[in-house]
Amino acid sequence: MWQTIAATRGSSGPNIEAADEQYRAGARFDTVVPGILQERDVDNIDARTRKGIALASEMLGQQFGEKITAHIESGEFGADLARHGMAHSYTDSWGRDGLDRRSRSLVTIGALIALRQPNELKNHIRAGVANGLVDREFEEILVQLSTYVGYPAVSSAMTVIVEVLRELGRADIKTAEERGVL
Repeated sequence: MWQTIAATRGSSGPNIEAADEQYRAGARFDTVVPGILQERDVDNIDARTRKGIALASEMLGQQFGEKITAHIESGEFGADLARHGMAHSYTDSWGRDGLDRRSRSLVTIGALIALRQPNELKNHIRAGVANGLVDREFEEILVQLSTYVGYPAVSSAMTVIVEVLRELGRADIKTAEERGVL
């Protein structure tokens, strides 16, 4: 089923209102580029998004790929955000040359710890393991970041890292809470 979104250029710029009306009437779109007619098959996932799903699946497992694909295809709340995330974060960022996946994992994990994003950190610890990081390196990430982001952020991240490494059967370690120091 093809649905079309058009953003026409008016005398004062793009006609965002017209595109918004089409969207509210049930048409779906990833982006509306002013002055360009865009079409896409809403029953399929575009090649850029599929490439992102494939990259994410390599790092997070086939089950993740199947679940994110089903969500995107459902068209439900958040499906367009998931589509954007796969195309942008994985295809456009993770799929670039210049850094290998292991290095990208190190950078991403550091950023997520600094931003205190435990849910996203869980996925990227899993990806880091798939990309070759070993248990000792996760501890070194925490030590390195403690100076720059502070002990509370690092302590919270340590709990997340321990939980994920245990889930993966990789570590027999205790969290600070389990040791009674938090």
